[in-house]
Parts: sequence; structure tokens; C-alpha cells
Amino acid sequence: MLDQRDLELIAEIVTRSIEPVRQDLKELREDVTELQKEVRELREDVTELQEEVAKLKEEVKELREDMTELQEE
Repeated sequence: MLDQRDLELIAEIVTRSIEPVRQDLKELREDVTELQKEVRELREDVTELQEEVAKLKEEVKELREDMTELQEE
């Protein structure tokens, strides 16, 4: 049967063994958080780009209409 000292040694070994995994997990969480932030920024940029493209399309449409009117005159 294991005595108290044996259990303490086992606990210490287990704690030391899992510490690198805990550190890796912490770093992974930080990386995922940063990635989420970058994805949000990218989505915002894409949304802005879509809005600008829509405006540009409308301006091109108006320009074509103006050109058609000029040609008719």
C-alpha cells in the first residue's frame, strides 16, 4: 500500500509532467484569441470593401446612364 509520502511524490511527478501541456494549452488559447481578433478585423474589412464596391457599381451605372443620355443628344 502507498503511504502519504509516496502519494506526494506521485502528485509532484504528475504536476511536473503536465506543466508543459498546461503551458502549451495557454499559448494555444492566446493564439486562438489573436486569430479570432484578426478574423473579426478581416470581416470588417470585407464588409467595408463590399460597401465600397456597391457604391462604385452604382456610380458606374449612373455614369453609363449619363453617357447614354449624351449619346442620344
